[in-house]
Amino acid sequence: MKPHDHQHDREMMARALSLARRGRGWTSPNPMVGAVLVRNGRLVAEGWHRHWGADHAEVDALRKVDFKADQCDMYVTLEPCVHQGVTPPCVEAIIRAGVRTVHVAMIDPNPLVSGKGVRKLRQAGLGVEVGVLEREARELNEIFVKFITTGRPFVVAKAALSLDGRIATASGDSGQKSGGLSGPEAHRYVHQLRRDLDAILVGAGTVLADDPLLTCRLPGRTRQPLRIVLDGMGRAPLSAHVFDVSAAPTTVATTLQSPKIWRENLIRMGVQVWVYKSGRRRLKTAGEAAIDPHELVAELGQRKIASLLIEGGSKTHAAFMEAGLIDRYDLIFAPRLIGGDGLPLFAGSGARALAEAPTVSRLSTRRLGKDILVRAYPEGAN
Repeated sequence: MKPHDHQHDREMMARALSLARRGRGWTSPNPMVGAVLVRNGRLVAEGWHRHWGADHAEVDALRKVDFKADQCDMYVTLEPCVHQGVTPPCVEAIIRAGVRTVHVAMIDPNPLVSGKGVRKLRQAGLGVEVGVLEREARELNEIFVKFITTGRPFVVAKAALSLDGRIATASGDSGQKSGGLSGPEAHRYVHQLRRDLDAILVGAGTVLADDPLLTCRLPGRTRQPLRIVLDGMGRAPLSAHVFDVSAAPTTVATTLQSPKIWRENLIRMGVQVWVYKSGRRRLKTAGEAAIDPHELVAELGQRKIASLLIEGGSKTHAAFMEAGLIDRYDLIFAPRLIGGDGLPLFAGSGARALAEAPTVSRLSTRRLGKDILVRAYPEGAN
């Protein structure tokens, strides 16, 4: 009997994962999924989930063959679904097509699916193998895994820092008016993050200091994140670029301490306004006017916002870090030294003892032109 070619399985799943990545930034709150059909060891069709509401990867691949797939093996990066959502169940389409064996990278963490798709395929007589490139598949859909299992968005903290860990000088100059701390390659990476994640958040201090657009400005077809401004006191001027909703949607999270006329004017301009009770219980950093980040993150989850990018400033970063809400750090270090009383990434007094300081793991680095991206996850994160 000819031994099974596990290397071929990995190659085919790697191809399916590369197809899945084509949906990055378009499928939320659904996962990115890719699928390939193989016949007699040769790839004969491939598909991926292009955007929310479109065919799932398995159906996309099956539509591209004009023969019955009873001699085909399918490689798919996520367990095929069994429930009726915006599109019909993929398991039924696979069974009808007569696929012989299905190789699944990872079980779907969605409670509506988890294990049920594999079980139904096996009950129908199909061979099913699970776990090919599972780690890579899980990393690809880390946002979906967090959102579907907790109902909360995956939170990425992004910052550009000097080599000595400052986000701005003591006067508050972060270089935004002269091109920023980091170079063009890092700027492109940031715009890719804005394209790929559902929402982007800053505090009123950042709006006052930099008047940012907070839009994705990559060439070609793209999408814009929901822009969120934390401004509990109503400090941001109505003329700020972020309040121009013709560029991208904007939400302001505020409190009753902000002027009523300011909130009313924002609503007339098309800005959505969420009003919260004041108070930062258990948090050391006052942040942007006492809006509890736990409440904000919970509301985002209820509104199907699966991912959130924190872009600053130091009080906002500190509030989310202290609350334990950050799932990933993307820190871009530029070859500059600010020194002195330059602004740190996290405001406040910080840890009183080294033993209290949070630790991170799964560190990786990547060159972005002259800058270095350091990606890290809080210790204990999945």
